[in-house]
Amino acid sequence: MPTIKKTNQIQFLIYAASMASMIFIPVLAAREFGATNFEIGLITAGYGLAVFLSSYIFGRASDIYGRRIFIKLGLILAAIFFFTQIFAGSVLSLIMFRFFAGLAYGISPAALTAYLYESKGKLGKFSSYGSLGWAFGSVITIVLAIDFFHLTLSFYNLIFISSAFMFLIAFFISLKLPKSNQLKLTIPFFPTKLIKENFSLYFSYFLRHTGANAVWTIFPLYLMQLGANELWIGIIYLVNSVTQFFIMRYIDRFSHTALITAGLFVSIFVFIGFGLA
Repeated sequence: MPTIKKTNQIQFLIYAASMASMIFIPVLAAREFGATNFEIGLITAGYGLAVFLSSYIFGRASDIYGRRIFIKLGLILAAIFFFTQIFAGSVLSLIMFRFFAGLAYGISPAALTAYLYESKGKLGKFSSYGSLGWAFGSVITIVLAIDFFHLTLSFYNLIFISSAFMFLIAFFISLKLPKSNQLKLTIPFFPTKLIKENFSLYFSYFLRHTGANAVWTIFPLYLMQLGANELWIGIIYLVNSVTQFFIMRYIDRFSHTALITAGLFVSIFVFIGFGLA
């Protein structure tokens, strides 16, 4: 279906753009601006908080006012604010630009996922395109790290410009999305009943992503301490994303409960393994 194809393309592009921009933020902060570990944590936390607030507010708004407007709005604002990261010249300005980038980025994913569901698309396959986007974002950093095009701009600015360009392409694709079969919903601002009914799922998901984000925040710096350069960091992230892509294409076939349990169990051993590496 053309509609499903377009949503998958947008999913691919926004994940590629966010991954390419995210990988080397800790390295940029530490190497170029002399950021401390605490300041690197602030940069990452500020971005994450902005994404959460934006996703919460605009995800709810898309339930009430429609999906497409927020998909388009989020993509064009992300193109603008991810580009503005090239103007970061200090730890403080990087915190600010990443926060606004997070606000812009958080507008569209929830609306896009709901739009895909209402269009009868497969969520597992849709999610796999996000992982494929992460892989492509890693490839972009690899290409830029080896200076394939011999460009004069800095490595970090090239990444930010590439991210903005991918968001812009996604925006143009979103202009052709047809209306979905959406039922307008009346959603409380804080859905207490929904949270209580699904608390075990939400809380386990929250804990898993808290741990994962803590690892990914320092992971590039950790790899550099082990002797990896920008090229090898990109390759390592690529391997992770490609593996996710192939796994996610088939998860719709299995029990969701079993997959959640298995994923959490494997994550425990993976994160322990990082500490022992």
